[in-house]
Amino acid sequence: MKRYMPLAALSMVLLISGCSTLGFLAPAKPDGAEIAGLINAGDWESLSAKSGSPFLLDREMIMRQADMQEFWKILAEGGFRLGEAEVSILDEEATAARYGQGLEIEQFFAKYVPSGASTFLIQSEAGRFYLTVGRDSKRTNRIYAFAGPTG
Repeated sequence: MKRYMPLAALSMVLLISGCSTLGFLAPAKPDGAEIAGLINAGDWESLSAKSGSPFLLDREMIMRQADMQEFWKILAEGGFRLGEAEVSILDEEATAARYGQGLEIEQFFAKYVPSGASTFLIQSEAGRFYLTVGRDSKRTNRIYAFAGPTG
């Protein structure tokens, strides 16, 4: 019986690691459609909670979480919605180039945007937008940058 215990333990580990329904084992993937849905719902509280700090808005860094919260609140209360939106991945590894050129933007991406973050293109009734989403140290999706409407 003792020699079957290690085999049974190994089998359980393999079974659990292969199961994608266990949220704590499967890392969350950056999801631009989820964020677009929150914008359309006017859910500024969830958007604020999901926003990284600091945050890049167009070409400006927002350093304080309270300022980020106020941005999403003003947008929602002003009735901003993307409407019908098509969300596609532009960059599997997010780069600063989508947000402009300059040392400040490059440093922001190098210092604050985690590896594995993705940049999404949102094409909607409201225009074209860039959205960069990545996982923080707790594997929670965070919004690190948002720009638009772009030309």
